[in-house]
Amino acid sequence: MLGLLSERDVIVVSLLLVFSYALSNYKSIQLVFHPDRYHGNQVSNGIFFEGWYYKLVLNEYENTIVAIPGVSMNDDKRFSFIMIAYNNNSHYFRFPYETFSSIEEQFLATVDNEKNIFSYEKLIVNLQPNDEDDASESFQMNLTLSSHLSIPDLSVIAPATMGPFTWIPTMQCYHHVLSMKYDIQGSIQIDQNEKLSVTGIGYLEKDWGYSFPSLWIWGQANQWENLPSTSSASLFFSFASIPWHFNIKFPGFLIVFEYNHQFYRFNSYLQSIINNLSVNNETNQLSFTVYDVLFQHKLHISTYCDESEYVSSALLYGPRNGGMEKFVHEILGRNIYFDVRLSKLIQNETLNGDSDDPFVQHGYYEEILFQERAVSIALEITGDVNWLTEELRKTYENVYPWNFSLIRSLIQYYKLIITSNQVSNGIFFEGWYYKLVLNEYENTIVAIPGVSMNDDKRFAFIMVAYNNNSHYFRFPYDTFSSTEEQFLATVDNEKNIFSYEKLIVNLQPNDEDDASESFQMNLTLSSHLSIPDLSVIAPATMGPFTWIPTMQCYHHVLSMKYDIQGSIQIDQDEKISVTGIGYLEKDWGYSFPSLWIWGQANQWENLPSTSSASLFFSFASIPWHFNIKFPGFLIVFEYNHQFYRFNSYLQSIINDLSVNNETNQLSFTVYDVLFQHKLHVSTYCDESEYVSSALLYGPRNGGMEKFVHEILGRNIYFDVRLSKLIQNETLNRDSDDPFIQHGYYEEILFQERAVNIALEITGDVNWLIEALRKTYENVYPWNFSLIRSLIQYYKLIITSIISVTIIWLFLVKFR
Repeated sequence: MLGLLSERDVIVVSLLLVFSYALSNYKSIQLVFHPDRYHGNQVSNGIFFEGWYYKLVLNEYENTIVAIPGVSMNDDKRFSFIMIAYNNNSHYFRFPYETFSSIEEQFLATVDNEKNIFSYEKLIVNLQPNDEDDASESFQMNLTLSSHLSIPDLSVIAPATMGPFTWIPTMQCYHHVLSMKYDIQGSIQIDQNEKLSVTGIGYLEKDWGYSFPSLWIWGQANQWENLPSTSSASLFFSFASIPWHFNIKFPGFLIVFEYNHQFYRFNSYLQSIINNLSVNNETNQLSFTVYDVLFQHKLHISTYCDESEYVSSALLYGPRNGGMEKFVHEILGRNIYFDVRLSKLIQNETLNGDSDDPFVQHGYYEEILFQERAVSIALEITGDVNWLTEELRKTYENVYPWNFSLIRSLIQYYKLIITSNQVSNGIFFEGWYYKLVLNEYENTIVAIPGVSMNDDKRFAFIMVAYNNNSHYFRFPYDTFSSTEEQFLATVDNEKNIFSYEKLIVNLQPNDEDDASESFQMNLTLSSHLSIPDLSVIAPATMGPFTWIPTMQCYHHVLSMKYDIQGSIQIDQDEKISVTGIGYLEKDWGYSFPSLWIWGQANQWENLPSTSSASLFFSFASIPWHFNIKFPGFLIVFEYNHQFYRFNSYLQSIINDLSVNNETNQLSFTVYDVLFQHKLHVSTYCDESEYVSSALLYGPRNGGMEKFVHEILGRNIYFDVRLSKLIQNETLNRDSDDPFIQHGYYEEILFQERAVNIALEITGDVNWLIEALRKTYENVYPWNFSLIRSLIQYYKLIITSIISVTIIWLFLVKFR
C-alpha cells in the first residue's frame, strides 16, 4: 500500500500525524507559550502547587508588601491559599479548593468565590483571619496594575523565562517572570488602620511544579537610589539545585537585567558563566559575577548592608514534602541593598600574562554601562548554598572561561566546527590517524597530521610512530592548508599531502623537532570501507553526539579498511615498494579525555581471503556541564560488509569490562539493546614475550603533550567472537549465566584472532570499569526490557498508524 503513495500523499499523511499530536496535546503546548496561566486544570492527581508572587513597593508604606495567591494539591488533599508578607511577618489564609477559579484564555485567578481577584490588570484582596489561618491581620486591597515590562521570549525553542527547560515535563519546579516592573495605583487598608490611596512600583512572577528546590538563592530589584526618572532598570536572579533522573543534580541559574528596555540574559541554558559566587547566610552577604558565553557583557552584583543595622526577614510558607510548610526566609528591602554594575567587555590585542585578572591576561578591558545601588530589594537564601558555590566554582575553574572559548566561536558563528579553518580563537586541535600495516615491514607505521591552537599559539604537526618510537615534526600554522569541499590537508607548503586517495610525506628532523629519523612516503590508498551513517539524526561515528557543539573531543572513523600501494624510505634505508592494509580515523575538539581505552584491528590469523572483518572500539570518560561525567563507548564490528554497532547512544550494554594496565590484558562483552547480537573481545599475549608501546603526543592542557601509550601489534592479539542470541522458552533460574536464566542460547557467527592490532589504555580506567558495572547491574539488562520492546516494535507501530491513516483518508474521499 505504501508503494502506491505519491510524494504528496506522504507529506499529507505526515502533516496529519503532526497535527493529530499537536491537537491531542494542544492545552499543554499552549501553556508552554502562556506560562502565566493556571496549569492545575491539567493535574488530576499527585502532588502539585502553583502560586503567583506580587511584590508591591508603595510610596505611602515604609515596608514592602508581598501577596501570593496559589493552590496546593496532594491527591485529594487540595486547597487554595493567599499569603501576605508585610512588616517582617507573614499571614497565611487557607480556602477550600472549590473556591478557586481561573480561566483558560488568559491569566485571571480568583480565590474565595471571587472575593479575591488576581490578574495583570487587577489585584483585589479581601482577607479576614479565621481560626484555622496562620494570620493575625486583615487586608483589603483594590489595586490597578499597568505599564507592565515583560521579558520577551527568545524563540519557539526557548520560550518563557526558563527557555528550553519549559518544554521538559518532569522538572521539580518551573519559574516564570510575568512582569519585571509595573505601576500601581489604588487603595489599601491593613487591619484597623486607615484606608490609604497608594501609588508605587511592582514585580510579578510565578512558580509551579511539585516542590521548591532543596536549596536556592533568589533576588529581585527594580528601584534605584540615584537612577534618573528618564531611565529604567530592573533585575531578577535565581540560583538553585536542579534534581534530575538517576539521583543526579546540577546547579542552574536564571539572571535577567533590564536597562532602558534592553534585556541582558545570563542563564545557565545559554552557557553563561558564574564566577566568585560568595554567600554568607548569617550576614546576608551575597556577591557574584556573571558573563555571557561570548564575553560581551559582565554583570556584577553584591549586597550592601550596614553592620550596625539589623536585617530582618519574614518567614513564608512554601511547597515541600507534598504540602505547604513555613520555611522560606525572605528579606524585603529594609537596610539591605544591591550594588549592581553592568559592563561591556572589549577585547584588544594587548595580552598580559602577569596580571591576576584573567580578562586582562586575555586582552579584555571593561566599559561600564550601568552602576547603581538598588533599594527596596527582595532576597531569599534557603538551604546549604555552599554546594552551589562549590559546584559553580568547579565549573568556572575546570571548564570556563578560557578552555572552552571554542563554544563562544560556535555560538558566534552559528556553525558546527568541522575543520580548523572555522576556529578564530580559543583551544582547538584536529588530527587524522593513518595506520599502515605493510607486508614489507615487520612493524606497523602510524602517520598523524594535525593542528594545535591555543588562541594565537598555533602550529601544524606531523607525527610518525614506528618501531616503538614516535617522531614529532612541528611546522608554522601558515604552512597548513585544507579544502572545504573534501578531505584534503597539506602541511609544510604542500610537501606533505593527506587525503583519502594519497598519503605523501617528506620529513627531515630539525633541532626543534622531537624526531630522530627522516621519512619519505608516497602511497596510494584505495578500496575504502566506510561505516554508513545511521540517519540524519545520528550521522558519523558518534551519531547524535556529533550535533552537540560542546563536546570535549569528537571522533570519527573515516575508513575501517583500505588497500595501500606505493613506496617508503625510512632514514638512510633503501626505498621499498610496499603493499598493505590501512585504517583511517580522526579526532577534533579541545582535549583528549582524561581516561580512555581504544582498539582497532582489520587483519586476522586464519580468516579466508574471500571474507572481510574489521573492528574498532573506544571507551572514554565524557565530561559534561556542571562537573558531570559519564562513561561512553563506540564499538563497530564489520563482518563481510555487514556492520554491527554497539554504542552507548544506541543503549548497548557492556558486561565484564576487565583491564590490567601492567599486562595489557583487556576483556569485555557487549550486547545490542535488543539482545540480538553479542560481541566478546579479549587480548591475548604470551607472558614470556615483551609487549612494548610507542609514546605519542596528544592534545591536553591547551597544547600537545607526550603522554599517549600506543601498542602497535607486536606480540599482542585480539580474540574476537560475534554471536547471534536466540531466545527460546526454556528458562533456567539455577544457571549462573543470566542469558541462560532468561532463555537465550548463542549461535556463533564469527570467531577469530586479530593480528597487527592497535591498542591504547590511558588514565585510571578503573572508574570506567566501575561505572559500566553499575550500569549493567542496576539498569540493564533485565530491568529495561521495556526499551527493547519499544525499539523492537516501533516499526510495526508506525506502519500501523500510517496504514490506518491511509484507510481513513480513502474512506473520507470515496464515501
